[in-house]
Amino acid sequence: MYDDVNLLEYIYQSAKISQETVGRIINLKSEEDDLKRLLKEQLLNYKKIASSARTMLERRNKKIKEIGIFSQMITYMSTKLNISQKDDETNNKNIVNIICQNSKQEIDELNIKLKESNIKSKSIVNLVERFIKFEQEFLGKLNKNI
Repeated sequence: MYDDVNLLEYIYQSAKISQETVGRIINLKSEEDDLKRLLKEQLLNYKKIASSARTMLERRNKKIKEIGIFSQMITYMSTKLNISQKDDETNNKNIVNIICQNSKQEIDELNIKLKESNIKSKSIVNLVERFIKFEQEFLGKLNKNI
């Protein structure tokens, strides 16, 4: 069962991992296209979510648990392996598949954690709902524009 702090830590780390992944994909993409612009927009959403979670944790006088170096390396390597050395069309399809899979998984996890948690703070519930909404809107834009 998740309490306020556990859920905020989960949100913070999930947003940071997503931010890391999307940032790496943006850096690997050579051309500026609709997908890259959409990824940049979502990167800002991840930064906002992470910042909000961080602020809420700090208000509770909790130490922020940053993403470990091992998680960062796994993110970097898996992104690089799945995206580089392919033509742009294949890369875009791979990127969309990776991002869609991650977003769907994140939506499912957030919904489960919200249902299983013992959250006392309406602001945390709102943050989780905002994170879910960003992910759902992002999926819709990916499926519509790409």
